[in-house]
Amino acid sequence: MTATFPKARRLRFRRQFLRVQRRGRRLDGNKLFLFVARDRAKGQRFGFTVSKKVGKAVIRNRVRRRLREVVRTHRAVFPTGFHYVIIARPGAADAEFGALENDLLQLAKKVRA
Repeated sequence: MTATFPKARRLRFRRQFLRVQRRGRRLDGNKLFLFVARDRAKGQRFGFTVSKKVGKAVIRNRVRRRLREVVRTHRAVFPTGFHYVIIARPGAADAEFGALENDLLQLAKKVRA
């Protein structure tokens, strides 16, 4: 079985997340923050952060799964050549899937601009 979101497309280490947050640009949405930084390898990698402020583990995992699914289904909307860190705000716990999807796609459009 192949992974729906392969490791090659993920930011996996703390130093990778911090590099994107330090060197990248921050875009604010209603339910999310999006940090974007150029990637030398011209790839496209994503990292997801959902803190305890969002909720208990079950809620955090649900939000993370939803965000991964949005990225998986709309990967073409995000420009290549960047690393992305998506941080969920506390309001993301109560948001419907469509609201998270709209918020993230709006932020992706800002990256293109």
